[in-house]
Amino acid sequence: MKKFILPVVFLSAFLLQACNDYGTKLEIGDEDELYYTDNVEEETAQEVGDYLLENNFFFNNDGSEVSAQIDKDGDTYILNFVVKEEKWEDEQVHTAMEMIGAIISNDVLDNSPVEVHICNNKLESQKKIGPVGGK
Repeated sequence: MKKFILPVVFLSAFLLQACNDYGTKLEIGDEDELYYTDNVEEETAQEVGDYLLENNFFFNNDGSEVSAQIDKDGDTYILNFVVKEEKWEDEQVHTAMEMIGAIISNDVLDNSPVEVHICNNKLESQKKIGPVGGK
C-alpha cells in the first residue's frame, strides 16, 4: 500500500507546464517529459525517466502531464520537479521528495548523491531536499 500512496501524494503536487529551454526533452510514456542538461548523459536521463514511469512516479491525479528535469553538479544529481505553489511547504511532499531522491540514488544512480528541488513553473528552485544517497 505504501508503494502506491507515495507516488500519488508526490505527484498530485505536480503542475502541467510547458517548459522552454531547460535542456534536451525526453518523452516519457505517452504524456510526460523529462529534460536533461548537458551535465547528464542521455542514457542516464532515460534510465531515470523510465524508472520514474515504471514505478508510477509520473502520475498526476488531474490527468495532466508531469514535467521534470535532471541536472548534475559535480558528483551530485539534481532532480527538479514542477510543483503547484500551494504544495511548496507541504511536509508530505517534502518527505516524498526525499524518499524519491534516495530511491533513485540507490536503484538508478549507483548511490550517487541526489538533491531534489521543488520548482515553480519556470523550473526555478523554491525548496531544496537533500542531498540524499551517496556512497
